[in-house]
Amino acid sequence: MEHSSSSKMERHQEQADLVVDGFKGLLSKYDPYSDSLNDRRRTRVHREKAHISRPEFEKVLFNRLHSNLVPLLGQQIANLSRSLNPTHFQNYLVLTFQLILEVQSKLHQTLNQIESAIETICAHRTTIRSRRVNDQNLQHFKLFRLDGLCRDYTEGLMPEIVDFFKESRRLINLLKIPKKVTESRKDLKSARQCIIDRTSSIMVRINTHIEWYNGPEFDLVQLGWPKETHRIDDSLGELLSLINQAKYNSSVTQAARLLVPLFNYPDCSSIEYRNEG
Repeated sequence: MEHSSSSKMERHQEQADLVVDGFKGLLSKYDPYSDSLNDRRRTRVHREKAHISRPEFEKVLFNRLHSNLVPLLGQQIANLSRSLNPTHFQNYLVLTFQLILEVQSKLHQTLNQIESAIETICAHRTTIRSRRVNDQNLQHFKLFRLDGLCRDYTEGLMPEIVDFFKESRRLINLLKIPKKVTESRKDLKSARQCIIDRTSSIMVRINTHIEWYNGPEFDLVQLGWPKETHRIDDSLGELLSLINQAKYNSSVTQAARLLVPLFNYPDCSSIEYRNEG
């Protein structure tokens, strides 16, 4: 009886190790700041079908990203998040590990396709810059949209997903470590909450990322405005602090006071534009 129980525990441990290795593989391959990803970008060769011209090929990729691949990524992250529930491991341990391994495999495929498509589309920026093309009529391939899309993927979406993988790996490792019941429950509850929070952040990021594909240009311009208005407030505070210092002569002080309304104007106008838009 003890031998049977021990063998069962070993099998569970092996499956847990496979799941942890799966997250390690995802992290090493898709961390936007990893050496392996940078090496892959330098050596990747994009193979295009002969009967499809490059602009048409990029348009196909562009549409596939926002209509299929990125939403699919969101679904797979949501499925993985649901599987990473400690109660599932208590009741359906083997099945849950199998489900996680399957989703990990699907995530590899989806992320690889997204990465390749993003690189192809973002390479279009170099063409626009080198040829000094007027992108007025390029619609979805305007430089500012491509810059925002590529930056949002690398600096916004992928870091969130990488952190999600790290939190997921942490939860599985906690399941492997024998602890007191009270400690285990507390740690698992904390890890589970981190996964829930990270999943919510990813869904917001995915919606924002899709906006860079098909959102109105005026809405895209406003995405960064909240950060800019905070900077304006900081700059205005520094200016007012300087004005109030007695060591500055009256002419400088008067000139500085004239600038205060100019600092306030962009903040007010952005609110007005948002309300009208």
